[in-house]
Amino acid sequence: MVEQGHAVWLTGGTPKAVRKQVRKNLRTATWEHRVPVFVAYNIPFRDCSQYSAGGALDTASYQAWIDAVAAGIGSRKAVVMLEPDSLGIIPYDVDINGNMEWCQPTLPVGMTAAQANQARYDQLAYAIDKLEAQPQASVYLDTTHSNWLGVGDVSQRLVKAGVQKTQGFFLNVSNYQATDHLIKYGTWISK
Repeated sequence: MVEQGHAVWLTGGTPKAVRKQVRKNLRTATWEHRVPVFVAYNIPFRDCSQYSAGGALDTASYQAWIDAVAAGIGSRKAVVMLEPDSLGIIPYDVDINGNMEWCQPTLPVGMTAAQANQARYDQLAYAIDKLEAQPQASVYLDTTHSNWLGVGDVSQRLVKAGVQKTQGFFLNVSNYQATDHLIKYGTWISK
């Protein structure tokens, strides 16, 4: 299994530590004549405190962490799969049918539900802008999978997050949906 290509998951740590981790993996990839694939997975309220709970404490901490990932990449070639689940679980979101998102975490003092909801989109937009500014970085946004969000919901969320500034989107990063379903789902989203 270790001989097969796989993404390197960046799941937290200090900005200094993640920058060092990115640079180390880039050196190894360069030595092996490969392009590294990173999964950036540190957004605040990550997975709404479920199985993959964690993430940066707040927007400022997240931005510092993203800055470090970008600095680690620098001018080298890399692919970044940005924040799995981040568009599937958005605190205090309302879907296109008017249904309230189940994820309603306790908010920091002074933060409203509307601010927490907008913060998710602002965090992703910041990460996209910062990472895409690296001359050879290719950034992709998570689109969940064919058994999670409807095409209308995920398409709306992708646009609101800034997919038009990325190289595209990815599907099924940590799930097990059938390939033929994912191809249809991805094609419908693209359209």
